[in-house]
Amino acid sequence: MEKLKEEHLDFLIAKLGRKANKESFVKNQKTENLCPSDWHDITLDVNGPFFKIGQLSSELKNLFIMDRHLHEAIELKDHSREINLRERLRAAGYDKKREDLRELSMNALKKALYYRFGGDYTRQTYTLDDLDEASDTERFESFMKDYPIVLSTAFSATKCIAKTPLFDYVIMDEASQIDVATGALALSVAQNAVIVGDVKQLSNVIKEEMKVVSQAIFDFF
Repeated sequence: MEKLKEEHLDFLIAKLGRKANKESFVKNQKTENLCPSDWHDITLDVNGPFFKIGQLSSELKNLFIMDRHLHEAIELKDHSREINLRERLRAAGYDKKREDLRELSMNALKKALYYRFGGDYTRQTYTLDDLDEASDTERFESFMKDYPIVLSTAFSATKCIAKTPLFDYVIMDEASQIDVATGALALSVAQNAVIVGDVKQLSNVIKEEMKVVSQAIFDFF
């Protein structure tokens, strides 16, 4: 959310989950002037931004792997390999290509968002009933178009919004801190999942009562 705010993209977010978050969301909805007006004036590469994005992505694919090997060399204190990899990345223009890809992708995104949310566009306002009840499918679908990014705890992912939809992607951050039962429930509403964590981070501390609940779930299913 903080990274999206830095790029003025936080208007795409519905921060839901527990009841207090839902109430705060309903109270503080922004409906007008969603996109900065200068997004309309963004000039994209006349040769085709998506072609260039694809080209840069292809060039960076192997460089990303090389960068990963560089971090492995640093961790293993293999100085000669580290120097070699740093030089190869520098010679390939890795840093500039990565920044060019980021800038071009962001400009293409902001231009597209302006066509969808900019100008005189006024977004609907939504109530707690719209979030908690599945009676009006049209309202629900409208909400998902207006707020394509939903924030929630893993625990509340299945009930933070009406109808318990299958999200296109569920991104589970700090995954090692999530107990298996809660994580499994969050994954149950995911068409695709991205699991983010640190292999060196302390794992989730499972209390005895959670062990009992988890075992009951595993036995039942």
